[in-house]
Amino acid sequence: MARARKSKVAEVQPNPVLDTDVDAFDFFIQHWQGVLNLRNWRIVRSHKRDPKNLASIESIEHEHHIATYQVGVDFGKSTKVTPKTLESTAIHELLHILLSELVTEAIAQGEENEVTLACEHSVILLLEKLLQDAYGIAKD
Repeated sequence: MARARKSKVAEVQPNPVLDTDVDAFDFFIQHWQGVLNLRNWRIVRSHKRDPKNLASIESIEHEHHIATYQVGVDFGKSTKVTPKTLESTAIHELLHILLSELVTEAIAQGEENEVTLACEHSVILLLEKLLQDAYGIAKD
């Protein structure tokens, strides 16, 4: 009787975001908050970690200019945790805050939610690239 062969499944190596990485992310948030002229916002990190994304905006309160962000638990197998990826991700999340009032207003005016969010993301990716080029931040 032939023995069944077990295929070796490649294990996904974790790419955890360490406490020192979270501290670096916080620094980049503060730095870019100034560069993007979001100084009138109170932007704070949530104590919860985002299990699915590199980082995310947990809440935005336009009236009082308060936003809360989460840092991911793991950057996944496709993105290494480096100062450059942390900085790029911080810029990306701050651009969500920068555009949030415009997006909220567009949706309130009856624009389709998915289309508006897709357009927002396109603008964010473009601005992210322009900022990285202008400030000499190379993508990994």
